[in-house]
Amino acid sequence: MAQKLEAKGGKKGGVWDDGVHDGIRKVYVGQGQDCIAFVKFEYVDGFEVVVGDEHGKKTLLGTEEFEIDADDYLVYVEAFRDKATEESIVDLKFETYKGKTNKHIETSPGVKFVLHGGKIIGFHGRSSDVVHSIGAYVTFPSTPDLQGKWIKVHIHRNVQLRRIRGAFSSRVHNITKEMAQKVGPFGGNKGDAFDDGVLGYTGVKKVTVGENGNGVDCIKIEYEKDGRFETQMHGSVTGILKEFELNYPDEYITSIQGTYSNVARYNTTIVKTLTFKTSHGRTSPMFGNTAIFSTDFVVEGKAGAKLMGFHGRSGSALDAIGAHFFASTSPLKHIEPRGGFGGNAWDDGVYDGVSKISVGLNCGNIGYVRFKYVKGSTSVRHSHGKMSEEPKFKVDYPNEYVTSVEGTYNFCGDVTSLTFKTSKGRVSPEFGKASGSKFVLAVKDHMLVGFCGRNGLILNCLSALGARFAPVPTPVPTPVPTPVAPVPAPVPAKKLEAKGGNHGAAWDDGFYEDVRKIYVGQGDSGVSFVKFEYDIGKKLVAGDGHGKMSLLGTEEFELDFPNEYIVSVEGCYDKVFGFEAEVVTMVKFKTNKRTSPPFGMDGGIPFVFEMKDHKIVGFHGKSGDYVHQVGVHVSPISKS
Repeated sequence: MAQKLEAKGGKKGGVWDDGVHDGIRKVYVGQGQDCIAFVKFEYVDGFEVVVGDEHGKKTLLGTEEFEIDADDYLVYVEAFRDKATEESIVDLKFETYKGKTNKHIETSPGVKFVLHGGKIIGFHGRSSDVVHSIGAYVTFPSTPDLQGKWIKVHIHRNVQLRRIRGAFSSRVHNITKEMAQKVGPFGGNKGDAFDDGVLGYTGVKKVTVGENGNGVDCIKIEYEKDGRFETQMHGSVTGILKEFELNYPDEYITSIQGTYSNVARYNTTIVKTLTFKTSHGRTSPMFGNTAIFSTDFVVEGKAGAKLMGFHGRSGSALDAIGAHFFASTSPLKHIEPRGGFGGNAWDDGVYDGVSKISVGLNCGNIGYVRFKYVKGSTSVRHSHGKMSEEPKFKVDYPNEYVTSVEGTYNFCGDVTSLTFKTSKGRVSPEFGKASGSKFVLAVKDHMLVGFCGRNGLILNCLSALGARFAPVPTPVPTPVPTPVAPVPAPVPAKKLEAKGGNHGAAWDDGFYEDVRKIYVGQGDSGVSFVKFEYDIGKKLVAGDGHGKMSLLGTEEFELDFPNEYIVSVEGCYDKVFGFEAEVVTMVKFKTNKRTSPPFGMDGGIPFVFEMKDHKIVGFHGKSGDYVHQVGVHVSPISKS
């Protein structure tokens, strides 16, 4: 389970929240005149690299990129607010577990604050044209295990681009990861922003709305978190409080209907009315007061999603309201941790299955657990508690899977025993000694795919254990083989030597079936950046960017796939003042239908990549801040 560290800095700007992920892969920091102009983060979720939004506004002063190694993770952020107003961030230092840091100002330029407390797995804050504040999500770190294939997904911009480092994976995961959706807020733009988020909340039990003669003056929400209920309130109580209680946990809010309008008393727009609808088909009374001239709004997720948290703006009244929703269509079943209520929460997430379980004892109770999960072709380990002697129980995954867990916990809230059962009818040894209250974690026709729980604060013992279950996949019948005509093996692509200066880091996108789109960025001295989108099996694959994007941005050359393909690449390279080696100064692309405009400046040593009856199916080269070399992969043009 992650912990949300409060955003520190100024109070100006709009609230942003990238949410919780498995880790951070890359940090972008944009410099402003006297402060940090913008930040942007790339996150890791399993094998996916999720590209977050830019928070703030780019300037002409450049962007620093700080990449975290696959076997490392962020643990510390040091920031400084400007001394005069404390409303903007003037410097940011990021540090990893292994001690790697970004470039930053060594002398203190302002009022210092830090974010730390574990592995950093997400960021939130405030921004306008600059960064005003920053906060983080942290969790207890486990051994980084992120090497292998990564798929890149620009989720925030809804661009479904995926790339894979290394060989292509044909495995299909049957588990749908729960995803949050943030809707709104609707209403006015004054008051202080608030965001209860969805972190750690299991659901909403009760909503209390304050109404006066002008509209809705406040909202109070009772959430469940870690088996306990806690209340968040936004706005000011000036009138009557009215409650709407749900049949929790079976019933949940699916939508909010309301109105907002300008109110003279507050000299701003506030929420006038609120009505809630639930998963049981119930509709609450209308709270607030109607107005002749008002604007209607609806806050709801997709396909009856479950409301998990509110956000908006409030001050003397409720200025605006929105909500976070979780998709209710996920096949996963979540059993909340059973046992005591104390301790630090943790959550391993969701995997394909469990292959090994290790359990250690402490003072007669369960003091340590370690789980080895399987995700695709990768193993991921998570451990919790103080390491001790580890009796192990192996599971023959994927031929066998865990179906249930039985355990007991004592009056102090410590788990005293654990026993695991599998799909083959096997039962693990009893770890610990059964005493106290019994609990069972099991869902019919489901398999266990992830654990969550809590560890005690005083004794290093497991105080609660929960789990997530996924439906058991339906066996696919083995098809009867039918004779087929032999298919000739594909002709491997040929790699043509790169041309240009011998400087920078080598890169190679490999070869594909076709090229779909090309991005070229120019700098003051030539081509500074290239990126290619390829096709394989009628699926789009986005390659990495090579070089460094300048403030001039990129130009695009899109092919009429699948009817158009590249037959040659022309360009030139030259020695440019200030560079150790030649840089590519111009490239252009010729297809079976047309020729692109030249990208860059035509001058220097020319080169051409072309082979009769072949097409370009991949690129390689060398780059640093500029593109120094470029080469191609070619394959025969199909006659079909």
